[in-house]
Amino acid sequence: MEERGVQVPPADPPVDERETYRLSGPDRIATAVEISQFAFPDGADRILLARADVPFDALAGGTVTGGPTLLVPSCGDVAQVVLDEVERLDPDQVYIFGGTQAICDDVLAQVAAA
Repeated sequence: MEERGVQVPPADPPVDERETYRLSGPDRIATAVEISQFAFPDGADRILLARADVPFDALAGGTVTGGPTLLVPSCGDVAQVVLDEVERLDPDQVYIFGGTQAICDDVLAQVAAA
């Protein structure tokens, strides 16, 4: 099993011997970035933003494809690891899960500036 991010004790091997990956970070925000880097190593045309503190919008949007879901605060400072990932991905489109009360315009401005 190949691991990225935080090191954890090795898990039992899968029953059917498929190659398995554990993607993780020190928190849910960094874990979402690790998943993004694994699934979209060459960037993405779109990114999806969901609240980091309430998972319901991210869960509901889980079937949207074509880009990674990154977790941001409802309002306030976006984590630098997320801004760095947005810059690396270089998307043309940003989709936001939820209305302005879910993710405020200031958060969108920070992401757009990245």
